Amino acid sequence: MKYRLLFLLSFVWTCTFGQTSQEIAVSCYNNAETAYNNGDYAGAITNLDKAQAALGSTNSKILFLAINAYHSQLKNNYTDDLSTKERAAIGQFISMTDKNSYPADKYQQIVAIKADLEDIMATQANSGSSGGQQQAVNNSNNEGNGGNNGGNNAGNNGGNSGSDQNSSNAIVQDKESIRMGNFAVKKDDIAKSVGKEIQQMAQYTALLCEKKRVDEVTKNTMALFNNKEDILVEVTSGKKPPYKNRIRTYLQRLVQLNYQHVTVTNHEIQFMSDLTLQADGVTWKGYVTYLQDFTATKDNRVVYSDVTKKTAEITVRVTEDLDGEGQKHPAWRVFLGNISVSQSES
Repeated sequence: MKYRLLFLLSFVWTCTFGQTSQEIAVSCYNNAETAYNNGDYAGAITNLDKAQAALGSTNSKILFLAINAYHSQLKNNYTDDLSTKERAAIGQFISMTDKNSYPADKYQQIVAIKADLEDIMATQANSGSSGGQQQAVNNSNNEGNGGNNGGNNAGNNGGNSGSDQNSSNAIVQDKESIRMGNFAVKKDDIAKSVGKEIQQMAQYTALLCEKKRVDEVTKNTMALFNNKEDILVEVTSGKKPPYKNRIRTYLQRLVQLNYQHVTVTNHEIQFMSDLTLQADGVTWKGYVTYLQDFTATKDNRVVYSDVTKKTAEITVRVTEDLDGEGQKHPAWRVFLGNISVSQSES
């Protein structure tokens, strides 16, 4: 009996904990589908969160169902929290999904949901949150066009000391600020920093196309992306379909272009959603869209020009800075992430 009991305990342990992360994620996703089909949209979202936690990331399939679940909930009972989460999920979906290989009907369904969400939000009174952010980005755009100074240290862009410190460890986001740990960050300050980062990216792009200070500019550009080699940048070229490159490959290909002078301008930067806290508790993510004007000349004539609407992932990470006396102080830093193309005209 003793041996049999030990065997049973071992069997139970194996059945309960022997599943791989992939198997757990699949099981949670199937539960989410069942809940969604039964009209339990909150249950669907809960199971999708579990699937993402098991995988340690998300994907287009999970986001597609999550967006539908959020939207169904939202149409039954509108809240700012739901609209923020839905917009963030849509931003992630657009950023990571290749619209040329993803099922066209499903991609268009998300596009339609996005338009419907914008209509719904337009009828709501709670529109003050994004207004302050957008004004700050516009101000940053006006301040950030100071010339192609590619030698600036990009690592200094986006780093800021925390303000409004108090003893609370609560994480709070309101219309004016985001509380990160024990200090608050004004959304306007984040928006200005994002605008400067995107403007800096435009300047670095032009410098690399002109083959100026390639090593230095490449290093500074990678710093904008927190030196992450797995960042994907989607690009267009004439009438060819968009394609994605890893960030370093993208930068190397800019250098290989046969242009003499290049002008790149990023403008009309807009937040798609509020920032959302990630599982690590110190990272916030959001998405912005912007227009990029690219003009290249050779032998004093324009040989290529296009206007591209892009979506960029934005990460704000809580860090610590040292003052002159070696004391640590809370701080935050903005980084760019995956960049996708949503529209291009050449």
